[in-house]
Amino acid sequence: MVDVRPRPPERIDLGDVVLRHYTEADAPGLAAAAAASIDHLSPWMPWATQDGVTAQAMATFIAETNGRAAEGSEAVYGLFDPTDGRCRGGCGLHDRLAPGGIEIGYWLAAEATGRGLMARTVAALTDLALAMDDITWVEVHCDEANDRSAGVPRRLGYELTRFTGPLKPLVARVEGEWRFGPADAGTTETWSWTLHPSSALTAPVVALLARMWPAHARQTLDELAPVLDG
Repeated sequence: MVDVRPRPPERIDLGDVVLRHYTEADAPGLAAAAAASIDHLSPWMPWATQDGVTAQAMATFIAETNGRAAEGSEAVYGLFDPTDGRCRGGCGLHDRLAPGGIEIGYWLAAEATGRGLMARTVAALTDLALAMDDITWVEVHCDEANDRSAGVPRRLGYELTRFTGPLKPLVARVEGEWRFGPADAGTTETWSWTLHPSSALTAPVVALLARMWPAHARQTLDELAPVLDG
C-alpha cells in the first residue's frame, strides 16, 4: 500500500464541474445518478447492477472509499454540477499498480456525456498524480470495446501499451497520435497508429489486422466526435 504524498486535495474546481470527496449525504444523489445510467454503465462496470446502485450500497461504498482515503491509498471523487449540485459521475486515484504507478478510474452519467467533462477530469487527475512523491507513471484501464472510455486517455496523450482482451496474444502495444484541425464550424479528428506484434509468429496476423483497422478507427472517431469536440 502506498501512502501518497502530498495528499490529494478534497476538492478540485474545474469550472463546469467540481470534483470533491463524497460525504454520507451524497449517497442518495450518487445512487440516483448511477441508477439513471445503469444501461449505459452495466456493460463496463461490474458494480452497475440493480443491487449495486441503491442508496444503501452507495453509502457503503462511500464509507469504504473514505476509509481508504484516510489511509492514503486512494482518492475518490464525485463529479458534481456547480449549478445544481447534482452528481454527474465519479473518478479516483487507486493504488493498484507496482510501486511508482497509480491508476485512474472513472465513470460518467449518460446525461453528462458529450461535453468533454471526463477529458478535463482525467487531465486534472493525471497532473495531480504525477505531482505526488514517488509516482512516476499513471495508467488507465478500460475494456477495449469501450471506445468512449478509451478515447479519453488517447486524447490526453496516453500510450496504449497493454492488451488484456482477445488482442493480447497478437499485439504488444499500439503507438498512436491524435490530430485535430478545423472543419467548417467544427473540428476534424484523425488518428495515426503503429501496431507492434507480440512476436514474429503473430506479425502476419497483425499486418492483416492493420489493413482492417482504418474502417474501425473511422467509425470510432465518428462516435467520439461529440466527446472530443466538447
